[in-house]
Amino acid sequence: MIVLSDNDIILKLAGCNLLHQFFEILEAESKDILIATNASYALPKQAKKKLKNEDAVNTVTQFVQNVGRISTVNPDLLSQIQGFKNMDGGESLLMVAAHENPDLLFATGDKRCLQSLIEHQSCEPIDQIFKSLQGRVYCLETAFMLLIENIGFEDVNRMVINRCVDDGVLSLAFGHERNIDNATGCLKSYCGELSSLLAPVAFLQTSVA
Repeated sequence: MIVLSDNDIILKLAGCNLLHQFFEILEAESKDILIATNASYALPKQAKKKLKNEDAVNTVTQFVQNVGRISTVNPDLLSQIQGFKNMDGGESLLMVAAHENPDLLFATGDKRCLQSLIEHQSCEPIDQIFKSLQGRVYCLETAFMLLIENIGFEDVNRMVINRCVDDGVLSLAFGHERNIDNATGCLKSYCGELSSLLAPVAFLQTSVA
């Protein structure tokens, strides 16, 4: 499976030592993972700033060297959607690329761009992108639900407790006093409004107690 990924979700997963596990679950090899061209330079710099562990920084640096790059996208469509709220250059590029390649998945840590996509789904040309991305998006919360589903809560919880990156949602969802219901309920509460775009994840379909 080919996956388009933004910088933020890569950094958060790497900071929890769960980067490779996530993409393995999606059956995406290094050559199947695509990032923006400017991420080649930005990601290593961001890793040094945001990750408090040299091994995690090295993981990101090696990851960037091994993965692919997004080819050109429709410049007119890209320019049009960048005029909408919270559609910055990097996320817009990824969304247009995903729109133009309907068999790809899109992984992002930026919920604001997804919220904007939903908010403006009746506006042209956002409506085209919204429809084509439905069911193909992983946000940070569903990425962690997928990890729990596949490698187990205890292992994921331990990794998150020992993380070297700051994240408010992960702090609320995981910890020494947390259990699987706490974690999945918290994660679901932070991404429920994005459900129309999100790829299916078992814990997303269950009700929160």
